[in-house]
Amino acid sequence: MSNDAKIPDATPNTPAAAPAGTGAARLADALEKRHAAAGKNSKDRRGGGTSAGQVVALVLAGGASWMWMKYRPDTPVGGAGGAIFPVLVVITLLYFAAAWLGPMLDENVFDKTNADRLRARRLGFPFLRDVIKARDKAAKKLLVAQLEPLDLAIIRLDTALEGEDALEMNSAFVALEAVAAETLHRRRKGLFQDFTESIGGALFIALLLRLFVVEAFKIPSGSMIPTLEIGDHIFVNKFIYGLTIPLSDPPRKVVVLRDPEPGEVVVFVAPYPADNAGEDFIKRVVAKAGQKIKLVDGVLHVDGKPYERLGGETYEYQDATEGSAAFPHRSARRYTEDTNGARHSVLYDSYGVHDFPNGYAPSLNGMKCTTDECEVLPGYIFCMGDNRDNSADSRKWGAVPLQNVKGRAMFIWMSLDYAANPRGMPGIRFNRLGKGID
Repeated sequence: MSNDAKIPDATPNTPAAAPAGTGAARLADALEKRHAAAGKNSKDRRGGGTSAGQVVALVLAGGASWMWMKYRPDTPVGGAGGAIFPVLVVITLLYFAAAWLGPMLDENVFDKTNADRLRARRLGFPFLRDVIKARDKAAKKLLVAQLEPLDLAIIRLDTALEGEDALEMNSAFVALEAVAAETLHRRRKGLFQDFTESIGGALFIALLLRLFVVEAFKIPSGSMIPTLEIGDHIFVNKFIYGLTIPLSDPPRKVVVLRDPEPGEVVVFVAPYPADNAGEDFIKRVVAKAGQKIKLVDGVLHVDGKPYERLGGETYEYQDATEGSAAFPHRSARRYTEDTNGARHSVLYDSYGVHDFPNGYAPSLNGMKCTTDECEVLPGYIFCMGDNRDNSADSRKWGAVPLQNVKGRAMFIWMSLDYAANPRGMPGIRFNRLGKGID
């Protein structure tokens, strides 16, 4: 344990006479009256304001978080597989800055003349809150006579922490620690215990969120340009379609709320015979079970009706070359398509055949095809990339089983521009942060 975490031993002063009343009501009444008398100063001394040390610490922690996210975007702990690690690291840095680094800077740099009082309050207030919670839990099992010295020690430390006498704070702290150890078998938490409990709680919450509610994914390819750029990091709603058994591969839903609808952008486990079967893909749903699909000159038809497509202007973008740092420049035609009410951009190259199934009856999983169109079978959805001529999707390896769907894309929480510096630290596309995915 560090030296600054120690409070010197002192002989407790004789506490004042007990206030009227007994038990929890008496304790609460005494604290409430004294806090009301203390007024605004009480709030300020308890940390209602922000100190210079906390401001500096939070700036340092924020800068460290930003640098960490930029330097480690693709490592196993950097977010390629999910949000839990980056979120946990940022929470850890910010918590440590606000709760420990900031007060320590105040004590040792910005307000050294009041170091003893600041240190006593930094250690005293958390311990006081901890003891009061433990006292409330144990009140039903203890006699009034057993609670009497504990209540007096609580009131004494609370009073001392509101004052300016550092020696009295230390003395009252030691007195309460002794009584709490005897009555509740509870001692104050050390720095390590307090830190690990807080971070453990954050880890547990982040883990539950990742398993059941939301998960982060990174966009590695250009198949969804212009809706999603290479280097976009997105959050995916895992609960919208139902409750999935954690870590099941492929995902298995124990509760199904609804199926994905055409127009929604979904993340799913790529089915066989996709080249990267078993990996996470992101595409747009364009047809569901029972619907018949075809493309004629790039115009999407579902059940014989064309989806509205407008525009056709030239669109320039940079693609990625798998396995290298090259980002080739490409040009395509950009259209606005209305897929079942979802208006979004799609790209088509200026060359090549844009039809499907292109005059033959392909054999595709989850599909029943003729030379003119393909019908999606029950339990499947038909998915395509918005970069239509640069996307390996259901046109190539068949429909996606519903059980493979992980969730629906929500918004972009980070966007890294690798093309801006292919061999160095990527840039950040600030204009894409927080952008919803339609």
